[in-house]
Amino acid sequence: ENKSLLSDVDVSIVTNSINTDNEKRDTHLRSEDFFFAEKYPEITFKFDNKKVAIGKEVDIAGDLTMRGVIKKVDLKLTLNGPVTDPWGNSVLIFKLKGKIARKDFGITWNKDLAGKVKGQLIGDVAEIDIQGEASPK
Repeated sequence: ENKSLLSDVDVSIVTNSINTDNEKRDTHLRSEDFFFAEKYPEITFKFDNKKVAIGKEVDIAGDLTMRGVIKKVDLKLTLNGPVTDPWGNSVLIFKLKGKIARKDFGITWNKDLAGKVKGQLIGDVAEIDIQGEASPK
């Protein structure tokens, strides 16, 4: 079985890069109600030293930092490749997926739904979907 060792994976997302194709919503997501981009310019996920079989999904635990809160979260990791990128480099492609409770990171804004439907506008669970490249050694 072809296994690779992923080490020192450090994913950084520029909080102001959030884009849902709706400027009004994006502005709200960047505000203090949600990701508070002005105070917390990056969202990060870090883990290290995990043997992963190419093409297999494995569970990993890592540190997710959002709004200044660091929590250990469990995500699903899939590693594919190697493939050649547009510059001729051999790279491995990784995907991270999972779910978190947004309130664990201080994201508590919500709004009650009006009319016949009862409840709140935003659910408590947020999905994470990260894709990236790793350099094989």
